[in-house]
Amino acid sequence: AAANALDDYEEGTWTPNFVASSGSDSWDSIDGKYTKIGRQVTVHWSARVAGGSLSGAVSIQGLPFTNSYRQYGGNFGMYDFDTPANTVGKFIYFPAGTTMYPYWEIDGTTSSALNAADFEDNSHCEGSFTYLVS
Repeated sequence: AAANALDDYEEGTWTPNFVASSGSDSWDSIDGKYTKIGRQVTVHWSARVAGGSLSGAVSIQGLPFTNSYRQYGGNFGMYDFDTPANTVGKFIYFPAGTTMYPYWEIDGTTSSALNAADFEDNSHCEGSFTYLVS
């Protein structure tokens, strides 16, 4: 690490963009915050669904910094969602770029992408994730 890596500090806001294979949702609220220290970025997002017509697997686009290589980690929580049965954990997949993909871990053995069918009117979801940039 560079001698002054911890001097590279930044914080701010970002707007998460929920994208699925088709349709669109409307939101009562949606916001995000981030902190960057050196190469480490921690983001938090929160959203309340008003209603809509998203369908298919959901990604969250528009991360405040570009991830240059594949990473896994993070956590998210939801309430008033139609969540998969036997869900025991959650994780996030970050390919290179500014998009993250939320996944459910089901029964500790299989995983499933967060699906727009899981969203219901007045659902609330939020998460915090840490990832590295180059």
